[in-house]
Amino acid sequence: MYYQQSINLFRSQFGRSSLFTLFKIVLTAALIIFLADFMISRKLYESFSSADYRPAGFAFVLMFLNIYLQYRRWRLACECLLNEWDRKKIFLSLFHGFPAGAVTPGRIGEYFARGIELQGNSASRIALSVFIEKLFPLIPVFLIGLLSFTLFLKIKLLFIFFLFILLSILLLIFFKILKNLSSSQRVKNGWIKKISGSIELFNKMDRSFVIRMIILSVLFYFCYIMQYALLVSAFSGNLYMLKYMWAGSLLFFIKAFIPPVTYGDLGIREGVSVYFITSLGENAAAGLNASLFLFCFNLLIPSIAGAILLFSSRRLER
Repeated sequence: MYYQQSINLFRSQFGRSSLFTLFKIVLTAALIIFLADFMISRKLYESFSSADYRPAGFAFVLMFLNIYLQYRRWRLACECLLNEWDRKKIFLSLFHGFPAGAVTPGRIGEYFARGIELQGNSASRIALSVFIEKLFPLIPVFLIGLLSFTLFLKIKLLFIFFLFILLSILLLIFFKILKNLSSSQRVKNGWIKKISGSIELFNKMDRSFVIRMIILSVLFYFCYIMQYALLVSAFSGNLYMLKYMWAGSLLFFIKAFIPPVTYGDLGIREGVSVYFITSLGENAAAGLNASLFLFCFNLLIPSIAGAILLFSSRRLER
């Protein structure tokens, strides 16, 4: 049973790391307390009491679009890579991944929990499909983030062009190597054959798949930074949406390089948010509150819903 295999895998990976788990919990709590107490103090309360909840309400509504775009990306990956066409299973698979990702280092649990509902495929193929699906949103994060960060540092556009070309070449080489490995006739029995059996999923990524995945990823990216901008606007009382979207692109770009040492990136994301928001002339409380609400809308609420769906499905099976 895939569910039991996933549980056993989680135990084998994380069962002996209680000290590391405790460290992550303490670090997350310490970072939040530090930001709230040392940097914000009275301004945090003032920000809540004077917030305009209309932009926050729009950000909450965008949560549903955010989840829908994630569902469409995962559905596209399931149909093209896993030959899974049952939309109900794909939907449940996505939501099963939310709570598992929220409570495991680097959200690695999401790679296996999504397979609980997709028992017709191996764990390795599902995990690789999740990896491929999550690879595409990094394209706008890095490209737009690099442009935003370059403008933030006032570096010449020639440097942007050079890094863009370099990144594109490295990406093409990466996919070329994987495709050659999966189609190689010299692959023998053993672990190499098992790996190539999963890597052959890359051969299913035709032009149509790549284009649709990029479009969905770009829409998802702009939905995300729009949520962030609306939340900053709600807590700052200003409507400088382009500036706040710029701050959001900087936040997600820098966060992509920071190792996942806290649960849900709590504390890390808030610190980076406060830094960029204050650098662009807004108060720190707006940056902290916007980041915390973004976490609640896009991870905490879907994780609670996913946990309810997961435990409900387990009870029905019994």
